[in-house]
Amino acid sequence: MLLYSITIWLVLAQSSLPSHPPRWFDTTLAGYKFAYDEKHAPVAIYDPKSHYILIRVVECDGADLTLLLTRDRYEVTDMGFAIPGFKKQPETPEFTTTVKALPSLSTGKGLQIGDSVAKVRRRLGAPGKTEVTGARKQFLSYKYSFAAGESDDSREYDETYVFKAGKLIEILLNWDPVHHEDKAVVAPKAKKAVANPSGGDLP
Repeated sequence: MLLYSITIWLVLAQSSLPSHPPRWFDTTLAGYKFAYDEKHAPVAIYDPKSHYILIRVVECDGADLTLLLTRDRYEVTDMGFAIPGFKKQPETPEFTTTVKALPSLSTGKGLQIGDSVAKVRRRLGAPGKTEVTGARKQFLSYKYSFAAGESDDSREYDETYVFKAGKLIEILLNWDPVHHEDKAVVAPKAKKAVANPSGGDLP
């Protein structure tokens, strides 16, 4: 029943998209779809060649869907994922990570890890928000957002592209309920999943 309700919600969320979504809008990352249904289960993949990790996670009974491609194993470890061969592991691992090659390190629009800031901006346009973070201010984030739906069914879609030394190092796609009591756009963060990711599904 839960899976059915999540599938219906995703169909409604997609149907509520604007007839002409923003030029930056994307639904594919590293060969995996930004979707959760019978064919697209939660997943956690560690690519030993590139050292990148792809996770597709769901929380809040399906109201929040995240697709993240990163090399930040500390972040992923804090989310409860055990990464094979990494010295820092969760005290109590909650999720299984499958070791295998990722189909790509690209988005559906052809942007890939290692691309320059200029290429991302040229392909997607100016971001809605930029942010500089890190102890040495070494990370630049480009954030793109739009809201879809009406009233309590509205959702906010975010894409975040993180750069270091001018090169793309992390990509995050996220659907999240709009909190009407707070109209400010909140920077999306990868969150702990509520379902046990499995690397068994097909991309």
